[in-house]
Amino acid sequence: MAHRRAGALMSSRVYHATVEGRIVPKVRVTQRSKYVGGRWSRYTVSRDAIRWSIRQQCPDLVRRPIEGAYEVEVVVAFAPTRAGALPRNAGDLDNIIGTVLDALQGYVTPDDSWCVALRARKVLGTADMVMISINEMTNTEVPDGT
Repeated sequence: MAHRRAGALMSSRVYHATVEGRIVPKVRVTQRSKYVGGRWSRYTVSRDAIRWSIRQQCPDLVRRPIEGAYEVEVVVAFAPTRAGALPRNAGDLDNIIGTVLDALQGYVTPDDSWCVALRARKVLGTADMVMISINEMTNTEVPDGT
């Protein structure tokens, strides 16, 4: 029988949520630490839409938030352009991930620094949407047999 090494991370709970519509990428602050007006309000609406979707689709996660390490997978689907390609204004993937992690922080996990693995990709889909998988990890101590 094979043993996992002590302290190996294993999956505990897995949650899936789908957010319809296009996610607004995370907004950067200006040099004076101020947010840009209209972009900031669109970003917060997008972030709150993710939270609402998680609340509707993953009620157990909202009732019992993650209190340790977790991993996230984000698949961002875009309706194709007439040429059958990704839209040019699709947004940077790292900023879209920032919006997703901001939506999770303080809502389903106390701190996004507890994210130990992150996987993200853009794909062509039938409509604009974001599919999010949140995988809570548990620290397991398994004897090494010595």
